[in-house]
Amino acid sequence: MKNDNLLAREEALLLFERYGSLLPSSQAHYFEEHYVYDLSLGEIAENEGVTRSAVNDALKKGIKKLEHYESCLHLVDIKKKAEPLLEKAKEGNKEAIKELEEIINGI
Repeated sequence: MKNDNLLAREEALLLFERYGSLLPSSQAHYFEEHYVYDLSLGEIAENEGVTRSAVNDALKKGIKKLEHYESCLHLVDIKKKAEPLLEKAKEGNKEAIKELEEIINGI
């Protein structure tokens, strides 16, 4: 079983994948450095010439924005529901096709 930090990190990466382009460039850069390249807050701060606190604040604000976008648009949730159904639908599973149609119609 995955721990909560790993699940939170995976969720953050999914949100960033979908909505990262909507973040201000500095937040997107810090996010990528921390979550994609696994740099510590201190390493990012040193590289960017800012405080560790500034990086931490930017990341927290970025996560809140990403979560807000998801709460409004639900694109990550839809993708999570649709991907396994799509695989079944490709195999001709009529129930999966029906569920996909319901998801699409609910958008």
